[in-house]
Amino acid sequence: MDPTSRAVLTELALAHFQSAALGKAEATARELVELDPSDAFALTLLGRALARQSKHAEAVPHLRLAAAMTGSAEANSALAECEARLT
Repeated sequence: MDPTSRAVLTELALAHFQSAALGKAEATARELVELDPSDAFALTLLGRALARQSKHAEAVPHLRLAAAMTGSAEANSALAECEARLT
């Protein structure tokens, strides 16, 4: 199994996020975004990992891009929550 495979990295980032290993989730999601900046799921995951670490200002651009790309309720909800915490 290729450790740089996007599918493997996506599963790893998600597992880290779900187990609250947020620093690892952030690092893995950043790697995914570097591999494919158009990966809306990776952008959402990165934004959510940042937000759960109270890095709301960092999370907003990633979530804004993901929301624009997909229009997903998850990305829009996470974006609205982060923006509310910045004001």
